[in-house]
Amino acid sequence: MKKALSFLLSVIICVTSFAMPAFYTQAQEKGPDDAIAFVNNPYYEGREIASGGTDAVTSSSAVSTYNNVKYYGRGKELYKDIRNKLENRSKTFDVHFLSTGKYTTENALRNLVDDFFMNATDDSVSDSCTDGDYLRWQVGGMGILIGNLDYSKNGYYYYTFSMISLYYTTAEEEKEVNAVVNNFVASLEKKKLSDYEMMKEIHDFICNKTTYDLYYDQRYYDDYNFSAYGALVLGRCVCQGYALAFYRICKELGYKVRFVSSDPNEGCHAWNIVQLNGKYYFVDCTWDDTDKKENNYAPDYKYLLVDYDELRSLDSSLNEHTLYDYYYDDAYFNKNYKNYLSDETYDPNDTSLISNYTVSLSNTSYTYNAKAICPTVTLTNSDGANLVKNTDYTVSYLNNTDTGKAYVSISGIGEYSGTSKRGYIINPPKMSAITVDGANRTSTSLVLEWKKPSGSVTGYQLQRYTNGQWITVKTITSATTLKYKITGLSPACTYKFRIRAYKNVSKRTLYGSFGNTYTTCTKPKAVSVSSLSTKAKAVTVKWKKVKCSSYQIQYSTSSSMNGAKTLSVSPSSTSKKISKLKKGKKYYFRIRAVKKRTLGSKSYNYYTNWSSKKSITVK
Repeated sequence: MKKALSFLLSVIICVTSFAMPAFYTQAQEKGPDDAIAFVNNPYYEGREIASGGTDAVTSSSAVSTYNNVKYYGRGKELYKDIRNKLENRSKTFDVHFLSTGKYTTENALRNLVDDFFMNATDDSVSDSCTDGDYLRWQVGGMGILIGNLDYSKNGYYYYTFSMISLYYTTAEEEKEVNAVVNNFVASLEKKKLSDYEMMKEIHDFICNKTTYDLYYDQRYYDDYNFSAYGALVLGRCVCQGYALAFYRICKELGYKVRFVSSDPNEGCHAWNIVQLNGKYYFVDCTWDDTDKKENNYAPDYKYLLVDYDELRSLDSSLNEHTLYDYYYDDAYFNKNYKNYLSDETYDPNDTSLISNYTVSLSNTSYTYNAKAICPTVTLTNSDGANLVKNTDYTVSYLNNTDTGKAYVSISGIGEYSGTSKRGYIINPPKMSAITVDGANRTSTSLVLEWKKPSGSVTGYQLQRYTNGQWITVKTITSATTLKYKITGLSPACTYKFRIRAYKNVSKRTLYGSFGNTYTTCTKPKAVSVSSLSTKAKAVTVKWKKVKCSSYQIQYSTSSSMNGAKTLSVSPSSTSKKISKLKKGKKYYFRIRAVKKRTLGSKSYNYYTNWSSKKSITVK
């Protein structure tokens, strides 16, 4: 069917001509054609389906070190390392692999690439809303460019594989997706909605954002059609884009959700399953959207939260909505998903289901206070009546004692059944004031210091007030970095700074409040005595002008400046005559500049170092 054309069917392997020892040579061009083995996106024709499945990654990686490099065997640590590099959209990266066998055949390399990719994108190692299924169907291809056997000992082989990956979207384009999702999720979190209404909001948002592109306008048929970027930013995609967008938003909101597909040789279609009340229902935004736009009517949610039989009832002989057994008939999927598929379509009018009640929290955004934060939960039915806590439902809280995303879990009791979950934000606390490392204050730089706030944070945002606005001068990505050197400043100038902590949660950044504005200044530029002259028991000291509040001149008959006298001179002066000196006596002179800053009733002076001394014998 035209609705079901051309989504990312499966992961496949294409291997270039292979002969040892070509495996150990550097490819001249870093592209798929130079790869020894390449996992390719299958909307290119004539490819073979990969051998990997979706079994859970259960074991930890064996680990060993050689030349201060850690090598990981098959297991969670290895696959998560690869996953993180794919999620960051790294085009090339190294995998340090600890193997119990050698890689000398074509089939061994094919299987290794497949193992790396399939397990790195497996649902069982998913930690965020942009890995797992989302990552698996956004990687255009992954392969081995070169490989090297670094070392072997006791039956273990230490390999370094130089990998290449291609993607449907760039890291910058994914940031655009994140911005769209974050804005939409923030708007939902402020609304009082039931889980059913939440699903409708997500469904409608995606359908209103995009158009099924392959059918409506083939001029733009490209990689973006297979991405959430196509759905949420460009407004055009095929079924894969719809399903990835739904997956991405549901995961951000804390729902359990999967991207699922049919047999690529028959139905060739993608859609989702999502959990409500402990059961999984099917959602197909693509078919609801194309039905609506082809027939010019408002959506009737034919494919929103339906059961398996209902979903397939309108299929053609191609079985567009039959789960592809190759991916969805293994022990992991059956245990965690297929065994919980609902046997009936969701009933939004069932008053016994907690998921049909509007959920509102007393607040959705808090500031960390080193205590458990527990917003009040209110459940309301369509008539405006509230359910009673501990009589009709119970609540429990998750992750609510630290900064980040916290959740309240709601469970029905008595005549009410099912569960619901809502998220709220615990922002980092307000930062304490910035200080300056006085020992490292110069005329063109300042070393700013601050204290780590309570609660976990990712880093800090440091800003400077410039030309009437606050400008970020540095985003510090480590919570343990508590100082930063600002360079390129002007001598004897006053500056204002402020800082706040932030925490990265999934693809959202949570900011604390800025600490109090810190006002400080640089030292004046160094000044030196340019000349001395003497006449009639007096010495005239000269220097070149620098920007400052005043100068100080110090003189003494001792080269160590013992018993020195100090004179203050106006900032407009470039010379000073010092009289009543002893004739025939040798005097030593030095000078420094002063920057005075007044803050309220207090004044602060910042001095340059004393200049080198010059001497003269008084006439």
